Amino acid sequence: MRRSLAPARRLPWYGAVCIALIPCSVARAATPLELAEHWAPAVYHDMDYQDGNESDYRPELITRFDFDGNWQGNDNWERLYDYPQPAYLYWAYSRSSTHWFLTYMIFHPRDWWEYCFIGDCHENDSEGVTLWIRRDGTDFGALELMQTQAHGEWFQYSDLPLQDGTDNIDGPILWDSGHPRILVQSKGHGVWGHNYCGYLTYFECLWNDDSNDFPGGDGAVYRFDAARGAEVPDGGYDKDVSYELIPLTELWERRFDIGDGHTFGKFGNFDGDTYGEDSASAPWGWSAGADGQLSGSVFFDPALAASMQLSGWGTGSIGEMSLLYEDNIYGGEVYGVVRDSLTGAPVAGAALTLEGRGSAGYAASDGSFSLFTLPGSYALQVRAALYAPAVVQGIEIATLATRVPLEIALVAVPEVPLRSAAHLMLVVVAFSMAARRSARGRRQGTVRGASGNLAALVLTESGGRR
Repeated sequence: MRRSLAPARRLPWYGAVCIALIPCSVARAATPLELAEHWAPAVYHDMDYQDGNESDYRPELITRFDFDGNWQGNDNWERLYDYPQPAYLYWAYSRSSTHWFLTYMIFHPRDWWEYCFIGDCHENDSEGVTLWIRRDGTDFGALELMQTQAHGEWFQYSDLPLQDGTDNIDGPILWDSGHPRILVQSKGHGVWGHNYCGYLTYFECLWNDDSNDFPGGDGAVYRFDAARGAEVPDGGYDKDVSYELIPLTELWERRFDIGDGHTFGKFGNFDGDTYGEDSASAPWGWSAGADGQLSGSVFFDPALAASMQLSGWGTGSIGEMSLLYEDNIYGGEVYGVVRDSLTGAPVAGAALTLEGRGSAGYAASDGSFSLFTLPGSYALQVRAALYAPAVVQGIEIATLATRVPLEIALVAVPEVPLRSAAHLMLVVVAFSMAARRSARGRRQGTVRGASGNLAALVLTESGGRR
């Protein structure tokens, strides 16, 4: 596979010392995009021609949702032959303290069959694969687990001795020049990591083991190649096609663009009206199958999903699976603005933390903030210099579609000079009483914060505020 050569990076002085004097290494954290490129899967896509025309493979070609130049979902079936279909895969990234998580979504404008009836075919099609990569101290980590999505069911692949949980291992990870190898079904486009021949493909195999080729010989092999970019297969027998990567945020940012003629017909499902309505799901709508989890859970909470599906994490030679995320933008949203309670001015730089398995961030220069988190119950801590801390209790994120708007008013800390030990005792008593009143105090929106003039005190010798 031909790959682009990255431009040379200038090493810091200590890197030059390592090279010149002693055999040492300089650790460098890979960016999310570099991780996505490094682990981008090799896609072995079985293909069938359309309606007896042996040169027509258009319904089998992978591409991007807006291949036709618009973000309307319910015209993709009809416009299939009007626009080219260069190859793209969408990618998403999140991170825990032990793992990187990468999801790749494969999109087709049609899920089709030779004879289409409602339920057999539908407009738009989205399947994919998620990777669990151990953060082992190397630049790109070690791939420990791969799960593929096919028609609402998940299939697990690993070389670790993991035991059954709500699911089980379906086989080892297959490789193609250092990249995980996946197989894609013709017509229905389900994704597997092994040669599946079961009921989901009407007992047709994805691969011919005897000839080491696709059944019938027709198929395409897609590999990521930054230098070559997005290519279109040369017919149905092209074993060397390059694809590009697109951040899934392009679709995530449109997740509330819902309605007929929009991107989505309902939350998590692409808008479609040919042979059924809104039948294809984005990753946050992918079914959890029989694993007893919410739809989309493998995507928005891969750590918890894997810990439930498979057991043995943290035992023997298998490392822990942390459930605490350091970076995960895919979830319900808590958003709003932080202002001064008296002047209404924005409080830039206010620190906001969702307790529990939440997230943290800072208010922008205009006081606005946006935090994404997983479904659950939360309390929001808000702190800023020169202001009394505030707490938002009872934030409920029911689903990925939940959005909680907040307007938080922080009370400025009054100037209280410290003159004597007796004065210190009075200040402590006053502060204690104010804190108790705040705990019982009024709500502003859903914020339980300070409600009096003496919410918190800063003690200084000169009386100045710090």
